[in-house]
Amino acid sequence: MVGRLMAAGLGLALLVAGCAAPAAAPDSPGGSQVPGPPGPPAPPAQPVAPRVVGAADAGRTITLAPGQRLQIEVIGVPTAGYLWRVGRIDAGWQLVESSMRPENPAGRAAGMSGGQDWSVFVLEAPGPSRRSITLIYGRPWELDAGARPTETLTFTAVTSAN
Repeated sequence: MVGRLMAAGLGLALLVAGCAAPAAAPDSPGGSQVPGPPGPPAPPAQPVAPRVVGAADAGRTITLAPGQRLQIEVIGVPTAGYLWRVGRIDAGWQLVESSMRPENPAGRAAGMSGGQDWSVFVLEAPGPSRRSITLIYGRPWELDAGARPTETLTFTAVTSAN
């Protein structure tokens, strides 16, 4: 019985010794440790925030970082029938979102009728390039009948290579 306990104790001691941190290599300079397993992988890169532009940026060249989206925000009066929409878009742009939000959300929530709304267009393009988008503003039924837009805005963006 005593022999079995001693053998079990010796086995346990060897197991614990095998789990301990490795000792410094005697012949390594400075007594450095033997490298252990690699640490956890680096977290994925955070997406770049979109570049937000408005009517004042129309006609200018907008520089985007690689992977950065272009977010265009323009104000209109949809309650009078005037809406912003895409008039022309270069190949390679992808319109990923088109939405509207009230200029005065609290007033709208309180039952205010009328007012202005922001039209938001979010675009992305793969790879470096120069692309343009033209937004037109007017009443859709008049534009569809051939009327000239009340306003036209062209945005040009250049995506850098790196």
